[in-house]
Amino acid sequence: IALVSASGESPDPLYQKLAGLLAWDESRRISIRVTGSKMKRFENGYWSSKPPFGYITERHPEGGSILVPKPGEAELVSEIFEKYSSGKYSLRELQRWLNASLSEKQKSRRGINQILQSRVYLGEVPYGRYVDSEFHPKPETAEWRPGKHQALVAPDIFDRVQQILYE
Repeated sequence: IALVSASGESPDPLYQKLAGLLAWDESRRISIRVTGSKMKRFENGYWSSKPPFGYITERHPEGGSILVPKPGEAELVSEIFEKYSSGKYSLRELQRWLNASLSEKQKSRRGINQILQSRVYLGEVPYGRYVDSEFHPKPETAEWRPGKHQALVAPDIFDRVQQILYE
């Protein structure tokens, strides 16, 4: 006597192993397609995740999303870099100043530090920071390329901030 299920599932161990293998293969195929699509967006300078502080995303007519400066926040990002590059402000002082300027979500010192280290504000897009798949191992370092979005910080100010951060 054979037990047959209306849902197509079977208690047969061989069937369960076969179903698991097919599911794994489908997951691998999806991962390869998604990773290829993300890589193409990166090569073309598009953004493919949640926008960072100071930006919003906007659909591009040719496909993909680009970062657009968010009014009110973009100016604060530029000012954060200006103030820190002067050498007169600590991360704690910047945190107090920024949080007094924000009516929404408050920033931690770690959040300010991440803003100050991010090359996104130079008009670049990263690839590899968030890659985490058994089919595509995470690269040791993120790769950065010119993006289609407007930079919020001049390269000389960004470089000065990096010097101060790593002194």
